[in-house]
Amino acid sequence: MKRLSHHDYVACSHAVREIYDETSRDRLPWRLLGMLARLVPADHVGFNEFDDQKGRFVVHSQPARPDIQLLMPQCEALPADHPLYDHYKTGEPTPRKISDVMSFAQFSQTGLYRDYFLRIRAKHQMLFFMDHKGRRAGLTLNRWRRDFSERDRSVLAFLAPHIVQALHNSRLAMELGDLQRMEEGLNAVNRGLILAEAGGRIRWSSRLAGEWLEHFFAESVKSSGQLPAVLRDWLAGEGKP
Repeated sequence: MKRLSHHDYVACSHAVREIYDETSRDRLPWRLLGMLARLVPADHVGFNEFDDQKGRFVVHSQPARPDIQLLMPQCEALPADHPLYDHYKTGEPTPRKISDVMSFAQFSQTGLYRDYFLRIRAKHQMLFFMDHKGRRAGLTLNRWRRDFSERDRSVLAFLAPHIVQALHNSRLAMELGDLQRMEEGLNAVNRGLILAEAGGRIRWSSRLAGEWLEHFFAESVKSSGQLPAVLRDWLAGEGKP
């Protein structure tokens, strides 16, 4: 992979700080798109997130492209046609170009190109994928006239792990905010909540639940961070008395 120039290294370092400054899950995709558009020239940049549970794509693009959202059903209908589909399945955040695996002459013969890429005017694409707890996402950079360079790939490779971490951080912040709001409601009705893994390790507990655990099972909980054996057995029996 091409080594970054001093100018690009400085620009990417500033971009990393910008990435971590944004903790809002809703605003972060837009921050990422603006940052990438400055560092890697492209006709349009997209952040596409697929939620397995909801079974749908959420699309952000810069500049705004309502036509891309309207054409997503064509893209979703032919996922295996994408030259980087096998790379997508790995979930590895490694920047790849369509031209890494297929010439444009070959790509232009696919149904995906005719039904989607041609209509959004994109002959060349560079992207990387992320997979976090069933939420797959991809950052895509698209061009009509010329392919992306190895310099462009190096910039994206430098930023990729930081983008993945920032998205992870924003999701944790969102989950924590949801838990805090839930705890307020539980406290109001004198109820507690514990989130634990299948093996019994406690991930989070509300204040009241923590107080009750400490009162009734102080030693076992403090020493292990696990649910007491009696509660683990109860859960193993699917909570049946």
